Amino acid sequence: MRFLPYEPDQAGLLPPSVKDVLGEDHLCFFVHRVVERLDLSGFEQDYGEEGPPAYAPALMVKVWLYAYALGVTSSRRLEQRMREDLAFRYLAGGATPDHWTRNEFQRQHRRAINDLFTQVLEWARAAGLEARAIEGYVPDSNLARALKGGGRRRRAGRLHHAEQRRMRQRLRSPAGRAVYQRRKAIIEPVFGVQKEQRGMRRFRLRGLPKVAVEMALAATAYNLTRRWSHPRALA
Repeated sequence: MRFLPYEPDQAGLLPPSVKDVLGEDHLCFFVHRVVERLDLSGFEQDYGEEGPPAYAPALMVKVWLYAYALGVTSSRRLEQRMREDLAFRYLAGGATPDHWTRNEFQRQHRRAINDLFTQVLEWARAAGLEARAIEGYVPDSNLARALKGGGRRRRAGRLHHAEQRRMRQRLRSPAGRAVYQRRKAIIEPVFGVQKEQRGMRRFRLRGLPKVAVEMALAATAYNLTRRWSHPRALA
């Protein structure tokens, strides 16, 4: 029996082009192309003139968005993938930012990360692709049961927040109830993908500002994967 050559210690193990292995339609190349079109000046403004050179914002954004697209939300797991996964190595340009640097990037650029979500939606609309937006939500499970006509009703005095009162009035209207009934077809599938396919059953950080960053990354990555699966998005 003759076997093909096998030399794992050869010097030129990897091909000259990553696309030769992953294919030009791989998700990592799509993430790369989209991020290159986005305005990252909001990240750049958060850096000062002093201190050592920092990793390029485009590198960190691409790596984090691709990680959330694959359900890799742990910074420790991401560090391992950046060393072992060819797609991650491509997006990072061979660099390996440590655990502290990656987490500090999220903490330092909360507003800029949230702006990425808006930019991706605007880009999708400009490209003529379908985009779904959520205009509001029911912030309390008891309120949700009351809106559906069942469960224990909350005392009016406890709904002191103006936004909650407006949302209750809106959703109790005939038009509001009709919109809320579409939740099963529009909103719940998104949560299902995040929980079942990407394993995001809980947030890894504590505190509303940190959770908002995680949610922004997860939502942006979700929208990117939806656009990537659309044939027109690859043009």
